[in-house]
Amino acid sequence: MIPRNKAHRNARSKERAAIRTQHTSSEKWSHPLRDFQINAIQHLLCGKDVLVHAGTGSGKTAIVAGPHVHPSSKGKVSIMVSPLIALQDEQVNTFKDEFKLDAVANINNGKWQIVIISPEMLLSKRFTDGVLRNAEFRKRILKVAVDEAHVVSHWGDGFRKKYGELGMVRALLPPGVSMLAMSATLPARVRKDILAKLQYGKEYEFLNVGNDRPNVLLVVRAIEHPLNSYRDLDFIIPPNISDSKEIPKTFLYADNVMKGVDIEDHLTELLPVEMQALGIIRVYSSAFSHEYRAEVMRLFRTGEVRVLICTDAAGMGCNLPDVDVVVQWRLPETISSFVQRAGRAARAPNRRGLAILLVEKSAYAEDLNALKDLVEEPAKKSGKKKKPGGAAQKKVSAKEKKKYAEIHGVNRGSHGGKKDHIYLKVEPVIDENLSNEGLFVLVQTGICRRQVLTKIFQNKAPELAEGVACCDLCDPTLLDKTRPGAPQAASRRSIIKKGLAHKETMNELHKWRTEISKRDFPSMLFGPSAILKDDTVELLASVGPIKTLARLDKVLGGQWSWRENPRNPVYPEAQEGDFKSGEANWRIQLVE
Repeated sequence: MIPRNKAHRNARSKERAAIRTQHTSSEKWSHPLRDFQINAIQHLLCGKDVLVHAGTGSGKTAIVAGPHVHPSSKGKVSIMVSPLIALQDEQVNTFKDEFKLDAVANINNGKWQIVIISPEMLLSKRFTDGVLRNAEFRKRILKVAVDEAHVVSHWGDGFRKKYGELGMVRALLPPGVSMLAMSATLPARVRKDILAKLQYGKEYEFLNVGNDRPNVLLVVRAIEHPLNSYRDLDFIIPPNISDSKEIPKTFLYADNVMKGVDIEDHLTELLPVEMQALGIIRVYSSAFSHEYRAEVMRLFRTGEVRVLICTDAAGMGCNLPDVDVVVQWRLPETISSFVQRAGRAARAPNRRGLAILLVEKSAYAEDLNALKDLVEEPAKKSGKKKKPGGAAQKKVSAKEKKKYAEIHGVNRGSHGGKKDHIYLKVEPVIDENLSNEGLFVLVQTGICRRQVLTKIFQNKAPELAEGVACCDLCDPTLLDKTRPGAPQAASRRSIIKKGLAHKETMNELHKWRTEISKRDFPSMLFGPSAILKDDTVELLASVGPIKTLARLDKVLGGQWSWRENPRNPVYPEAQEGDFKSGEANWRIQLVE
């Protein structure tokens, strides 16, 4: 490793030229290195800590591989901390296929150039004792790289606490081992937190390329219909399609896995009947088995799956170049979350994408000035913190909130398209101290959404690709690509009389759904309630005799999808006589 001292500063330009020469003369690379990549590799070879802020698809992974091409790194090892299983699998393939390096998650097989590992494993006693303190390994360690470094801040104080403790690894490594942290989203608040948690000193290199994706159009609008209707997502399935390829390849981010299943059902119902059993729309999350995730991702790559309803288990760092549309369903916790996900659209050169943020109407009613006042700040003299609320805080009426939301665009993008006007062409002040990182400003701005992102992430002025619009504020016609479904006519469903639930009937229905679940869906992720919900069980046991299937349908009121859709394997069939809730003498059989 090249030591860090003044004698080597004059040699850095030669080192950079050597790196460039090594790259251009090597067959280890499939794409030319960019200047920021070469700069990062140079500083790492000099033993310097590096922080990289660059957009998704910009080639951050090459920085991890780059030093291993240089002769001085022969036999060296890099540790790469990666957050998710899907991302680790993807990066293993990337290192092997694109950079022709041996990347492995299991270091026991002897291929030690790059070790991809989770923070939990890295800081485990078994790994620290067996690897980090191993004399041979300590001679070979080159650097520690933290991919998707924003999660150090976002997850380090929550469900992945080991991310917040990653800085401890420095004490377990020899002096002079460099640290590399990379992310596509480093607003000032997150950047400061990462530097503190990873124990960066004053002597580090910050390479800020920015994260703007000028080939990705931005649309933000309010959710018009009831959240549980999912009709605001109808635009994902074009009308009157005859081929599944007419559906744009779409990432749909819904952070609640159970809601993802409901969304899958809704979008499937919008497909032509002959396409509904093809599996065009799939749910994808870390809750599913590795085999399921691998197969669904394969089908998504080949285009057989067109819509992937997912959490961050899909897409984070994965090399999917042909995603046309990214949809964020409901407001995420931070603006970084949305930008990370939006950046997964149109990663291939010369491709155009669309990123859509669908938010609750309440996001337009948040008074950002009042929100700023609620940020706790130390008092000048007493050292105490201000308390939110208090007598000085004005209570806002519902009418005032509604007016505030209207002038900030809550009705733009609605089904009829008659309220797309921009009433207030101003941009609220961005407060970098807020934990949402300026998310509400992105929603409420009346000028340009990309301009908000430029300020938050300190990007260079946007350079839009030729013929590509910017956002729905700069080009309101983009809203036509994301209109919600038509309002649903008011239901005139008659009220079903109910009495006390009959316990024997409930027990029989619970028993039946458990038997069906075990017999026909042994590997199903969810329990028997996925076949027949608890509320439906109670309803059927509370309405008295059911004499016909028509009466059964009326009682169910469309809430049991297994009953309504004959393509499903479970289907109710009447016996002669009454369906008496007291006797539960109705049966469910399989339809061949």
